[in-house]
Amino acid sequence: APGPGEGTGLCESLEDGGSARTERARGLASEPAAAADDTHSSSFFSRKARPAPWSAAHLGSLNPEQAEAVRFSGGPLLIVAGPGTGKTLTLTCRIAHLIEERGVPAERILAVTFTQRAAREMEDRLQGLLGAGPHNDLSVRVRTFHALGAEILRDAGPSLGIPRDFFILGEEDYARLLVRAVPALSRKEADGLLERISREKRNLRYPGDAAEPPGVRGFVHAYERYESVLKEYRALDYDDLVSLPVRLMSRRPDFADAIRGQFSAICVDEYQDVSPAQYRLLRLLAEGTGDLCVIGDPHQAIYGFRGASPAYFLQFERDYPEGKSVRLVRNYRSSANILCASVGMLTAGLAGDRVPSLAPAEAEGPKVHVGELASEKAEAVFIARTIERLMGGTDSLSLYAGVVAGHEGPVCGSFGDIAVLFRLKALGPGIEQALEHQGIPYRSAGRGDRVRSREGRSLLALLRCLKDPGDRMAFEQIQAEIKGRPEDMREQIERYRQLRFRKDVPVRDAVEGLAELDWIPLEEEAWREAWEAIGRISASFGDDWDGFLRSLMLSRDTDLLERRSERVTLATLHAAKGLEFPVVFIVGCEDLLLPCRIGVQETDLRETDLEEERRLFYVGMTRACRLLYLTWARSRFLHGERRVSQPSRFLADVPRQRVTLIRQERKAAGKRRAADPQMSLFKLPT
Repeated sequence: APGPGEGTGLCESLEDGGSARTERARGLASEPAAAADDTHSSSFFSRKARPAPWSAAHLGSLNPEQAEAVRFSGGPLLIVAGPGTGKTLTLTCRIAHLIEERGVPAERILAVTFTQRAAREMEDRLQGLLGAGPHNDLSVRVRTFHALGAEILRDAGPSLGIPRDFFILGEEDYARLLVRAVPALSRKEADGLLERISREKRNLRYPGDAAEPPGVRGFVHAYERYESVLKEYRALDYDDLVSLPVRLMSRRPDFADAIRGQFSAICVDEYQDVSPAQYRLLRLLAEGTGDLCVIGDPHQAIYGFRGASPAYFLQFERDYPEGKSVRLVRNYRSSANILCASVGMLTAGLAGDRVPSLAPAEAEGPKVHVGELASEKAEAVFIARTIERLMGGTDSLSLYAGVVAGHEGPVCGSFGDIAVLFRLKALGPGIEQALEHQGIPYRSAGRGDRVRSREGRSLLALLRCLKDPGDRMAFEQIQAEIKGRPEDMREQIERYRQLRFRKDVPVRDAVEGLAELDWIPLEEEAWREAWEAIGRISASFGDDWDGFLRSLMLSRDTDLLERRSERVTLATLHAAKGLEFPVVFIVGCEDLLLPCRIGVQETDLRETDLEEERRLFYVGMTRACRLLYLTWARSRFLHGERRVSQPSRFLADVPRQRVTLIRQERKAAGKRRAADPQMSLFKLPT
C-alpha cells in the first residue's frame, strides 16, 4: 500500500520491503536506455545520448506504454506523460514511425510546441532518428504556436489584407505603442490595459467583439486606437500571431481548407498549456485530419496567467470520442525519494480520482533536504557554500546517505549540473550576489543572456533597420536608447548597409560589423556583453536574416539560455519548465511566496490559484534528478519591507519519511554573524 500522502500507484516498489523493493526497482531500471526521455545513469556526469537512426528495433527498446503510443494509428491519440516519463522521446519516435513505417511524407507532418528551446530539442531528436535515412528530418515542420501563426500569416495573409512584411513587436514595444495611441495614459495604466488587451485577444475578441469591462473606462476606444497604430506601423503583437489565423480560418473556409490541406498528421507537445485561441487553432487545423496526437500532463499546467487551461486536456476524450488515451507511468528522471516526495505533496491537494500514477525507475537515492534559514542572506550563503561543497565532495555533505553511492570524488561534474529556482525574480539578485562572492559561475534565465537588456534591444533594433530601413519602430527604439542626432544615425546606417550589407551576407558578419559604428559604446561592458551574446546566437543562422530576427522576436527567457553551459542556472519556477538538473535548489519556500500572495489577501486566493501554485511547486521539484533542496527563511526582506515568514503550506504536505531537515540554529545576540550560519542536520521524526 502507498505511504501516507503518496498517492495510489506511486512508488509501490519502495513500500513492500527490502528485497522486493530492490528487485522491482532494478527491473524498471533495466529497461533499455532509449526508453528514457532525459536519461541519467547513476553517475552525475552522464549526458543525454543521441538516439541511433530509426529502425524497427526502436519499438523493442521502448517500454510497453511508449511503444503503444508510437504504434497507435486508429485516430486521435492523447498521451498522458508525467515528468521524466519519456515525453519527447515518445513523440519523436512516433513521428519517425509515421515516416519510416507508415509512409507519411515528412513535409506533411506538423509538430507544435510552446518554446523555441523545446522545438530545437525536438529537431535534434528527429535529426538523430532520421538523419541517416532517406528523409531529411528538417522537412518535418516543427514550430511553436506563434511561429506557426506567423508563417501562416506571411504565406496567406496578403490575400486577406495583412502585409507579408509585417513586423513582430517585442514585449518592450507594446506599452510604447499604446501610449502613442492614447497619450493621456500613464505607464501603469498602459500596462493594465495591455494585460486586458492580451486577454481579449487570447479569447479571440477584437475591438468589434470586446465589451467595456467593469471599472475600465474607455477600454474599447483604447483598444481600437492601439489596433490602428499597429496597422500604421505594419506590426502585429505576440497574441495576434495565434488569434488572427484563427479569425481568418473561421471566417474564410477556403483559407482554412488551404491551410489544413498541407498536413496529414499533427503532433502537439505540452497540450495542457493551450489557451482558448491555441485550442481553437488546433481544432481548425485538425478538422478532417485522421492523425492527431497530443501529449502532456494536466498536473504540470502552470500558465493560467497567460490564459492557458488544463480543461482542454481533460476534455480531449469528449472532443474526440473515437480516439484513444495512453498513460506513460515510468519516471526515468528522478530518484525514488524525490519522485515520491513530489507526488506526495501534489496528491495532498487532489481528489482521489485525479492522483497521478507514476513508478520510479531510479534507485531510492538521498532524501529531500528541507532547509530552515534565519534570513534571505543566510539562505543565499547556504546555497552558495553547499554548491561549493557539492563540487568538492570532501566535507560533511558526503555524509548524506546515498548522495553518491559507490562514487568517490566530487558530487557534481560541472556547475551546469545545478539549478537554483525561485517563485519571483526578485529573489534572484541575492542568490547571484552570494554566488559571485564564492566565485561560482552562473547564468540567469531572467536576464536572457543580455539579449533582453536595454543594450541588447537597441542592437536588435539596429539589425532590424539594416534588414528593413522602413522599420519605424526599430528606428524609434534606437533613438530612445542611443544618444545622437537622428540624421547622423540614419546616414551611418545607410552607409553601413551599402558597404557591408547584402541579402546573402552572413548574419554573424553583420553583427560583428556593428563595431564600426562609433556611436555604439561597445567599450562599455553592458553593450559589449549584449553584442557578444547576439553574435553567439547569430552564428547558427548563416544568411537567414528572416529566421534570425523572427527567432529573437518570438523568443522567451529560457529560449536564450545556452544549451550547454558550465554555469549554475538561476531561473523562476515557470522558466524551469522542461529543464532538468542532477541538483536543484528551490528557494523561498514560504507562506508568502508559495503559494504567491504578494499583494493578495489570503481570502482572495481562489481554489484554482492554489491548485496552480501547487502544480508549479511540483514542476519545480520534479526538475531534480538526484538531489533536491527546499529552503525557506524565517525572515525575508522583500519589496522594501522585512517580513517574518512561516514555511509554505506545501512543505507540510511533503511526506515526512522522504525528508531530512537542515536547520540553522537560532543564535544568541552578538554571538555569530548571520552570514556564517551554524547548521544542524537531523531527520524529522516519523
